[in-house]
Order: sequence, then C-alpha cells, then structure tokens
Amino acid sequence: MIPLFYFTVGLEFWQLLVLVFLGSLLDAPGGTARSALLPDLAEQAGMPIERVTSLTHVIERGSRLVGAPLAGFLIGMIGTENVLWLNAASFFTSAGIIGLVIVAPATVKKEAKAGSYFGEMRDGFRFIHRDKLILSIVFMVMLTNFLDAIFWGVVRPVYVKEVFDEALNLGLLIAVNGGGAVIGGLLFAAIGHRLPRHATFVAAFMLAGMQFWIYALQPPFIVLLSSTLITSIGAGPLNPIIGAVQFERIPADMRGRVIGAIGAGAWLSIPLGMLLGGVWTDSFGTYPLLIGLGVTYFITTLSMAFIPTMKEMNRKASEQLAPETAQA
Repeated sequence: MIPLFYFTVGLEFWQLLVLVFLGSLLDAPGGTARSALLPDLAEQAGMPIERVTSLTHVIERGSRLVGAPLAGFLIGMIGTENVLWLNAASFFTSAGIIGLVIVAPATVKKEAKAGSYFGEMRDGFRFIHRDKLILSIVFMVMLTNFLDAIFWGVVRPVYVKEVFDEALNLGLLIAVNGGGAVIGGLLFAAIGHRLPRHATFVAAFMLAGMQFWIYALQPPFIVLLSSTLITSIGAGPLNPIIGAVQFERIPADMRGRVIGAIGAGAWLSIPLGMLLGGVWTDSFGTYPLLIGLGVTYFITTLSMAFIPTMKEMNRKASEQLAPETAQA
C-alpha cells in the first residue's frame, strides 16, 4: 500500500503512520501463527524442539543483519520506492511458500472456540495465571524487556553520541550485537538439547547483562566492540529456551491464544521503557543510568537461579506427569 499510494494519489506522513501501524497490527497474529506451527514441524522433521526454536531465532536475527545493509545497497541501486515494491513481493512469496510447500499433518486438532475474541484472550491469560512457570517467565521477560528498551532505545544511542560522536560506531555496535546473538543461537542449536535449561537460561541472561557494566567503564571502542560480541552470545539461547518450554507446556488446542497472550505481555513493557528511558536520561545522564540498569539487571537475572518455579524448565515434556500436563 505504501508504494501504491506514493505512485497514485500521493503519500502523506499521517497515511504512512497509519499503514505502519496496520502492518505491525497484522504482523502480531501472523507471528503467533508461525510460532504455533513449530512443534508440529519439529515432530515432522524429527528434531529436538530446542534446536528448532534456536534455528528459527538464528534465521530471524540473521535476516535482520543481512536485510539492513542489503536495503541500503538496493536503495542506492534502484531507489527507495522500488525497494518497497520488492519488499511487498517478498511477503507474497513467503505466504506462497508457507501455503504451498509446508505440508500440514493429516489430522489437525483445531483450537477450541471460546465464543468471542475477548473470551479466547481471557482463556490465554487464565492459562498463564495457572501455569506458574510460564507466569514467572512472562514477568521476567517483561522486566528485562523494559530494561533493554531503556538501553537499546535511548541510553546506547546517547552514549555513543557523547563518547564517540560517530553514527558509524552505533551501527557497528548494533551489527555486532546481532552477530553475537546469532553465534549464541547456533551454539545452542548444536548442543542446547543436552544442556540443563535452567542453568543455561540464568547464565545466558547474566552474560547478556554484563554489557551495562562494560559500557559504564567507557573502554576504547575496539574493546567495547569485542566485549559486545561476547556478551551478546548470551542472548542467543534465551528465546529458544522460552519457546521450548512454552511448546512443551501449552496444549495444542490452546497454543495460539496462549502464545498471543505471552507476546502481548512481552511487548507491553517496551514502549514504557522507551518513554521513561528518555525522561531518566535527561534527568540523570547516561552513566548513573547504566549503573542503575546494571544493578537491576543483575538482581533480576540472579534471582532466577533461586526461584523454585523456574527450575521446572529442566523437566522435559516426557518427564511431566499426565495430570500436570492436562492442567498446565
């Protein structure tokens, strides 16, 4: 719609905002549906769920790494408006691949209807409330997403401007951040199904949180770049572990609504983090905020090691008792 408006009636800024909002709005159920496909696809492929979730996130992060410089190259070659047409065509191609190439199981268990949209949404939140492990994960993810949004969205760009005054440096840090997460995801895809989930989850989170302390030390850029690569490896296993736990505990007939509710909770804290990050950066400056982020992140991630409910993520689906599985 963006290039179509641009080449016909014209594209105003408010129209662009509306189209971007609608794109994000429709992407949410699409992402939830893609996630709900993964357990069935893992079973068809005969792969451990940890490997499937890892590879999915590696592909997503890798495509973002490749996509940004590719977009810049194509814009220079064929122009912005033509890249938008190319982007639109890629979505139709992806939809065709999903619809025509992926074979659905012979017997598909459809989700039970709750009668209305809000009824199904209540079912999803009710399930999360009953399953204490997933509820704990949702709260932890909301808090860490809030802290990450402050850092990624506000503190890091301001920090790079103040310390290095080079936009290229920010781009390199973002690229290395993504590259480290890809490395971590590939490592977890290879050996993750052999590792204890709880210990790996806590250790990976704490490694990722070390970045705040390194930034606060204001090291030379090459040291900051190298340490960012290392600490970002910790981000690789996090979403795959969360995904594996979700898929093992959520019944197939509730998968869509529960994953959708979890996603809503995870995203809820990000805009608030962006807003408060701007206010707090103006009020306190980057250095005190980095110390505050480092302390809060450390306490949050270390607490996961001592929460009894969190240790349940070590229990594979085959080890869970049938009554618990039915109740979860």
